[in-house]
Amino acid sequence: MSGGFDRIKLRIIKDVPRQAAQISFGVLLDGGGAAWARDLHFEIVKKNVAVTAHSNNLSYPKAPVNLGLE
Repeated sequence: MSGGFDRIKLRIIKDVPRQAAQISFGVLLDGGGAAWARDLHFEIVKKNVAVTAHSNNLSYPKAPVNLGLE
């Protein structure tokens, strides 16, 4: 996603191995602006629900940034 958006409902569906001990997630904000989230939750869905496609055109920082949350 890029650009400005009013409130939208976004669902991300991923397979999680049964032996997984934790799930980690986050938001990557490139440039200025803000990202807000509310009512986040996890659900178990049936196996016939398709997973969300992965975009391979993303670039990630080589090291953590803004650890002071400024």
